[in-house]
Amino acid sequence: MAVIKRKAEADQNLSITVGDLINRAKEMTDSKQTWLKDLPEEQTYQWNNFVKGFCNSPKSHEFNRKMKVAAILWHHVKHSTGSKQYHDRLLDQFSEDIKPYHIKNH
Repeated sequence: MAVIKRKAEADQNLSITVGDLINRAKEMTDSKQTWLKDLPEEQTYQWNNFVKGFCNSPKSHEFNRKMKVAAILWHHVKHSTGSKQYHDRLLDQFSEDIKPYHIKNH
């Protein structure tokens, strides 16, 4: 809804109501709007959710510099055509790239 609100403001549509926002968001969800994924806000949400998923994984404790590891994994995920969500299998898939950050005693 925030994206819709900002677009309405950019278009100087100041008469938009909360009800309008809710209805438009529902329409977009129902029609599976693909343009949303290209918006900077959506990409930020994807990164935030990816980091949250990584940090919530018990496997993330096997690394020092967690944010560096998350950034390396995100780089691969962001440029892929697959899901933009964190999965533990990414640790195996990109193990060579994150190997320097693995804590040796795990």
